[in-house]
Amino acid sequence: MIVKNLIKRNVITIKSTCTIKEAAQIMIKESIGVLPIVDNDNKPIAIVSERDLIKAIAHGLSTNTNVIEIATKSVVTINENESISKAAKLMKNYKIRHLVVVNNEGKVIGVISIRDIVSEKDILKFLAETPI
Repeated sequence: MIVKNLIKRNVITIKSTCTIKEAAQIMIKESIGVLPIVDNDNKPIAIVSERDLIKAIAHGLSTNTNVIEIATKSVVTINENESISKAAKLMKNYKIRHLVVVNNEGKVIGVISIRDIVSEKDILKFLAETPI
């Protein structure tokens, strides 16, 4: 099975000029835990998570601060045609819970989470048969 089969919804992205408050409002409205930050070509430049927002508030940053100031700049991506096994390995190796999925042009097409991987019955069977 390939990664793009795990994408269950249209990706929601933001620009670097979005504020912390706007990012939080989007996450709440869409019930998501991360937002890829993209450039004008829809290529990932950073990612912001709920944890990033909590840390920013704990450090007293204004909610009007641009989200790029608190985002993780080293985005771990995976091509849509890669295997689920590779996605699991990346998450394990980088100790992350989300991967940004890109197409062959490097444009964001989705986000998958560890929950997406472990909730798939077929994937669980596949992973049991395939060493990670």
